[in-house]
Amino acid sequence: MQIDPEYKELLVYAAKIAMKIHKHEDVEAKLLKAIEIDSGFIEAIQLLSSYYLFHEQYEEVVNLLEKVAEADEYDPQFDWDLAVAKNNLDRYKDALNHYENAYTSFKDNIQFLQDFGYFLLEDGDQKRAKVMFERILEIDPQFVEIEEELLRLEGK
Repeated sequence: MQIDPEYKELLVYAAKIAMKIHKHEDVEAKLLKAIEIDSGFIEAIQLLSSYYLFHEQYEEVVNLLEKVAEADEYDPQFDWDLAVAKNNLDRYKDALNHYENAYTSFKDNIQFLQDFGYFLLEDGDQKRAKVMFERILEIDPQFVEIEEELLRLEGK
């Protein structure tokens, strides 16, 4: 990095190492630097967003990803991350829009379907939540927790 401080891939690699050794201040700084070098560097944006989510820094997720969207950068993961962040910030209508946008890309992802399903339950939409849970069981018929949730929803 001393030879080429603009080497964005190396900055991401250094951020990943910093995560492993719990040097949190370095993680954010290195990822922000990589994004500063290339505002469309999806890997760095995704990693920083995940880092913020893990540390429950939901406002930072929203700020980062909305700024990226203004620059016309997009990845379906951004919608999922925004849905989680906005849900935790009690911005439910916005969160629903992001979940719906992400659904097309993640309709076969069990973790996404579970997140979206429980969000819908909290929002009072049992019918759509049930659809998400049924899709999970299509993918993995052995998912006991979801099977029990469906039985509960059906009143059995």
